[in-house]
Amino acid sequence: MKQSLLASLTSMLLIVGGCSNPKTIDNKSESDKMFIELKELLILYSDSLKNASDSASITNIVDRYESELTKTIYKYPAESDLLLTQGQQDTIASLTENFVAIKRLKYSNLLQGNDSIATDSITIE
Repeated sequence: MKQSLLASLTSMLLIVGGCSNPKTIDNKSESDKMFIELKELLILYSDSLKNASDSASITNIVDRYESELTKTIYKYPAESDLLLTQGQQDTIASLTENFVAIKRLKYSNLLQGNDSIATDSITIE
């Protein structure tokens, strides 16, 4: 769980790292496309994570998300993230925090013991 949290936070830092020392990149439209794709990816996997019912499903969703995130980032030219506006960066950061919060909640719910029987099955007459 710590590895996936660390990977998610690392990916967020890679994306949001565009706040420092921006360089000139010719094509702003590439960063806009990257933003749209990242936003859709985060929304899609957050929704999938909300519907996950067991630890195997959660782990598979997180692994697929991290894989798709890497593919998406490497699909665009280097430093495309530097052209993201502050609002775009804030949106990605917020969606990433939401994804991590859902993942934590799902794992914590799995760690809590649930009774399989809602009421006492022994009756005394």
